[in-house]
Parts: sequence; structure tokens; C-alpha cells
Amino acid sequence: MIPAIFLFALVLGGAGSALIKFGGSQINPIALVFFRALVSLIIVLPFVNRQEVTTAIKNSKTLIAAGLLFALNWIFFAYGIQRTNVFVGQLIYVPTSLIVAGLGYFLLREKLTKIQIIGLLLTLVGMLILFLGALGSQETFSLGTPLGNFLVMGGLISWSLYIIITRKVSDKFSPLSIIFVDFFLTTILSGILLIPASGQTDFLLLKFEPNLILSIIAAAVISSVGFFILSQWLIKNTSAFISSTFIYPTTLSALVYGIIFFGERLSLVIILASILILVGVFLGTNLSIN
Repeated sequence: MIPAIFLFALVLGGAGSALIKFGGSQINPIALVFFRALVSLIIVLPFVNRQEVTTAIKNSKTLIAAGLLFALNWIFFAYGIQRTNVFVGQLIYVPTSLIVAGLGYFLLREKLTKIQIIGLLLTLVGMLILFLGALGSQETFSLGTPLGNFLVMGGLISWSLYIIITRKVSDKFSPLSIIFVDFFLTTILSGILLIPASGQTDFLLLKFEPNLILSIIAAAVISSVGFFILSQWLIKNTSAFISSTFIYPTTLSALVYGIIFFGERLSLVIILASILILVGVFLGTNLSIN
């Protein structure tokens, strides 16, 4: 089972970023978020405990706050990936565990080991190189734009805060109920933001073609529901070390998809930044675990 999951991550894991980049180029990114969340919501609806979900929404402000952060993560990423490349967009999310540890230190007073601090610093230097490299370069096919990378980093911060907040409710509600609330609130928030966007010319419905519909469904199935289920299975059935390495084949596949479908290319800057980020994450997670 474990080799099959990592094969999935290698072949399809990075497809989510590519699908979102393609979908957002066809319709308004906020419309993409809305339909992706709606499809994901419909997929998980038959399997949730509706009484638990109703109780969660009515009585848990923490869960609602987490759901809004989840929505912001999707929105930031949907807009940001249009202005950067697929590999960089995926790479920025690699240090999530270290960012969570850093935020946990400041917000929750959780302790950091020396190796985690070193890993976090290396990762931050790598991300700074990405941002500054994009700021001073015209090579958008390799580094993206400063605005795009900044928006994706906003998604990373939102996602990291989401993880911290959901810790407080993970023992009260099932993972499926939590993700259902996330999808529900993302649908509501993006639907509200969709109203002013609908006034733009050549807006959404006229561009709904088969390829776009398939990309939305695939993004919901692969990078929303599918990725969540597989990552939860790894967390419950393997070690923390194994589950933490799930991101690496996903990042590699994002590189391949970006090169094949979007003509993206590597540069010395992105290679250097990638090395710093990946080494930092490896040091800060795997060595601290062992």
C-alpha cells in the first residue's frame, strides 16, 4: 500500500498545481476555487456524519476560523499560481511543517530544537532567494513573478495557521467532518467573492469547455479529496518520518508537469533555492524525528 501511495504522489501529486494553473487561466481564479470546493463538497457529502458536522458548525468557532484559513489558502494559491510557475508554487509549500513549528513557537510557545531552527533558517533563506530572484529577473518561466510568489507564500502562511488551529479541534471531530466544513466554508466564501467578479466581461460560463470541466473535477478528486485521504492514511498507519516525506515526490512531479505542459525551465537560482529548502526541511523534520 505504501509504495502505491508514493507512486501516486510521484505520478499525480504535482498535477494539482498544474490543473489549478490551467483552470485559473481559463476562468476567474475565484470561480475556479468555488467550483473546485463545490465538487469536493459533493464528493465527501455521502460519507460524513451530518449530525457531527451540524454540531461542529454551530458550536466551534475554532473550526470555523480554521475553515476560513483553509479557504484563504486556496484563494491565495489560485491567484498566485497564475503568476508563478508550477514547480515554484509547489516548492513554496514544501516547508509547511517547519513554518508550522516556527509559528507554533511564537503563537503557542511550543519548543523548537536546534536542528529545527537550523532547518527553518535554511528554508527561509531559500524562499528569500526565490522572492529576490524573481524581483530582479525577467525569467518568469523559471522563477515566476514577485507578486505570484508572494501570493503563494500567503497561501502557505494561511495553510500553516490552519494546521495549528485544527490541532485544537482534531480530538473533538473526525478528519472527514473537519474537511467537509473546510470545503463548505470555502464554497460559501468564494461564492460571495464571486459576485463582484461576475460583473467582468467574458466571465466564466462562456468559457466552460470540456477540458476546463475535467480539470476542475480532477483537481477536486486528486489534489483535494484524494490527497487528503492518502495523507491521513499515512499519518495513521505509518511513522511520522514516512508521512513527512510524502511532499517530496509531489514536488518532483510538479517540476515535470511544469516543464511538459507550461514550458517552464530551471535556472541556477531556482536550483540553489530548491536545495536550501529541501535540505532545510529534511534537517528540520526527519532528523528531529529520529
